Amino acid sequence: MVLFLLAVLVPNLILVASECEIGPSVKVNLDKNKFLGRWYYVYHSSNQKLPNLGCLEDDFMKGDNGYKCITTGYDKTMEALRVFKGEIMNWTDESFVHNYDSDATWDGIHYYLGLNYDKFLIITTCLDGRKKSTIYVGFRSKDPSDEDIKAAFAEMDKNGGNSKELEKFSSCDKMK
Repeated sequence: MVLFLLAVLVPNLILVASECEIGPSVKVNLDKNKFLGRWYYVYHSSNQKLPNLGCLEDDFMKGDNGYKCITTGYDKTMEALRVFKGEIMNWTDESFVHNYDSDATWDGIHYYLGLNYDKFLIITTCLDGRKKSTIYVGFRSKDPSDEDIKAAFAEMDKNGGNSKELEKFSSCDKMK
C-alpha cells in the first residue's frame, strides 16, 4: 500500500515542482501542533493570479486520517465568503501539499519562506498548472501589529524574498 501511494504521489509532486518557478525557500523545524490553528493571509506577491480574491484564511487542524485545512476566501465578485475543505499531505520541514475536496484551483505545494508560530507564516505557493509561484504572508490575526508585519517582512527579505513586491489583500475586514 505504501509503495502504491508513493507511486501515485511522488510523480505529482515532481510535476508540480517542475512546472512552477519556486523561488527561495527555507527549511523550518516543523512542530505541527504549534502550526495548527488559523492563519490570515494579509499580503501576497504581485503576480497573484486571482484578481477577485479579497482575502484568505486557513484553519489547519487534525483530521481523522491526518491533517486537514479549511480555507475561506472573500470573493469580491460574489461579495461573499467561499469555503474550501482539503487534506494536508507530505507535511515536512520544507513544504506541504494541499489537496482540496471540491475545487482543484487551490491544489498545490507550499514551501516555507519564514515561520514564527505565534506571529507569521510566509509560504511560496505553486498551484497546479501555474508557471509562477505566489508568496503569501499570513498572521495569527487578520489585523496584525506593525511590529509583526515588520518582523515577517524582515524574515522574508533575510531568506531571499523581496517584501517590497508584496501587495496587501483588500476586504480582510469581511473575514470572520
